[in-house]
Amino acid sequence: MDKKKRILRIILIALAVVTVFVAGKLTPSLAAPGENVTVTFDSQGATAVDAQTFPKNGTATEPADPQKTGYDFVEWRKEGDATAWDFSTPVTADMTLVAVYEGWNIKVFASAYRPADNDYLAHAEMTVTYSNPPPDSYSQTTMANGFIRFDVPYGQVVTVEETKVPDGFFLGGPGPYSLRINDEGKLEEKNLGDGSGQWEESDGDVYFYHYKKHPILVSKSGEQDPETLLEEAELEILGPAMDSVFKATSGTPEFENVIMITEGMPYTLRENIVPPGYVKCADVIFQVDHEGQIKIISGEANVQNKASGYNLPPRITLVNKRESPPSDTYQVQVISERRLTGEALAGAKIEYYDKDDLSTVVEFTTIAGANSIDLEQGKVYRFIQKTDPPGYRLWGVSIFECMMDDLGRFFVRPDGDVNPWEEMDSRRLAFLNHRELPIILSKVAEDAPDVEQAGATLQFGWPGYPDYLVKASGAPEFPKTVVISEGICYTYSEITAPDGYEKHEDIVFFVDKEGKVVIENGEALVIEGKDENPHTIVMVNKKVSKPPDSGDTPGSGDTPGSGSTPKPDDKTPKETLPDTGDDTLLFAWMGSSVLLLGASVLLDRRLRLRASKNH
Repeated sequence: MDKKKRILRIILIALAVVTVFVAGKLTPSLAAPGENVTVTFDSQGATAVDAQTFPKNGTATEPADPQKTGYDFVEWRKEGDATAWDFSTPVTADMTLVAVYEGWNIKVFASAYRPADNDYLAHAEMTVTYSNPPPDSYSQTTMANGFIRFDVPYGQVVTVEETKVPDGFFLGGPGPYSLRINDEGKLEEKNLGDGSGQWEESDGDVYFYHYKKHPILVSKSGEQDPETLLEEAELEILGPAMDSVFKATSGTPEFENVIMITEGMPYTLRENIVPPGYVKCADVIFQVDHEGQIKIISGEANVQNKASGYNLPPRITLVNKRESPPSDTYQVQVISERRLTGEALAGAKIEYYDKDDLSTVVEFTTIAGANSIDLEQGKVYRFIQKTDPPGYRLWGVSIFECMMDDLGRFFVRPDGDVNPWEEMDSRRLAFLNHRELPIILSKVAEDAPDVEQAGATLQFGWPGYPDYLVKASGAPEFPKTVVISEGICYTYSEITAPDGYEKHEDIVFFVDKEGKVVIENGEALVIEGKDENPHTIVMVNKKVSKPPDSGDTPGSGDTPGSGSTPKPDDKTPKETLPDTGDDTLLFAWMGSSVLLLGASVLLDRRLRLRASKNH
């Protein structure tokens, strides 16, 4: 009996030890969590970065680089530190990591450039001004390489201006300049000298053009005696902008005046009045190089450049030929015309010549009216519009050929000898021109008017080219800028509409002579352009008006209110038992409990048996 008691005691002691061991192992899992630390990220105004919380002595995870317009992310630093944080370092307490950035900065070169010899100049003083209040300026002088270099940081407008020009030169062309970095990180420049005020993408180089003036003389002679001055001819020199820089009659004192010519620029020497008995000379285009020497670009003239050791200016001489016996002549009216209104346009460059004698090329600039040209009967002349009137573009035919036969009939054929001759009642040649302007096409929904609507297929064109543009709506294709001509009807149509929206009717429109958009068919929102900005034509889609479907009434099918049991949502989290740690410990605890229960039952039976024997 005592032996059994000892065995029972040993079993109970063993069970107690196992229970204490298991309880000790399970207690940490069932207790409150241990101490945690939090790392906060201060992105300094950039995209937000979530804080991280984890057990003490753990490590933070390096987040994605925050984005900040105008800056490039460099590193994270612990608040108050001057070096980058090492994300493999254990974190023992709450802390803040601060983002460090490097601002966008682009280096720009400003050059003192001389186009006449494609070289760069020293001793040009450039002044650079930064806009950040208060404005800050400094000056720098070009060295032998002819340029200075300066920084353009994001957020500032930097102006560069040449404030001191090298001796003997003057400035011409573009400049001063303003420069900035836009929100996409691209450098832009604005030429302050031309008054356009337009920002354009820059390659990082700006140029200040430098020129010198050089002296020349003009002269006039006849082919029979080229060394003798031919009097009574009026000669004129026109500058690069076709402005008169010299006009005098040969044989007068003014004719011997020295003329100052800007190097590297094209000038035109023209004979306005021809001496009696001579043939009028064609225009001569010339320029003076950086050494002051005359160079003929087109036309015929004698040139006597300055010789070494002599200080005489170079001379250009027009030589007249004797007139041939008179022939029958006639006059033709040549006009550069606006197609939409019929008005005559000034400023076009027209060239014409005898097809059998290419040395007879003559060029003139149109006036705001008809230009009268004398031609010889029996010869074929070709007229070409070489340069369009300012603000216009040529429409259609750029070449006309004309002639008058011995019967006095006037014939014209466009585009030269590829077309047959056509007899004309009037002696008139008209080059048609038109204006072009940009138009913005946009597409929105009536319930979201501020966002380009996607999901549609749009088409834009005109009668001869109806499918010029076929694109899917929405970014990045729309809004779409197209260039159109005045007075032409264009169609902006929707081939397929977005789901849930009605297909829009065709929008037919044109631009009138005043530059206004006129809608001929369909409904559209027209936003008038201002300050050189284009007009915008907006197609607005309406939602489909759909009657209620009987299957959509409450209480039918599986809709709410039908009484059917809702289907479980696969995304709804399933309830789970708390995680108590190692499964082995759990089984050990359960086994110990069973053994303890069995021992208790055995002890209880032994006590009952003893009690019954005592009775």
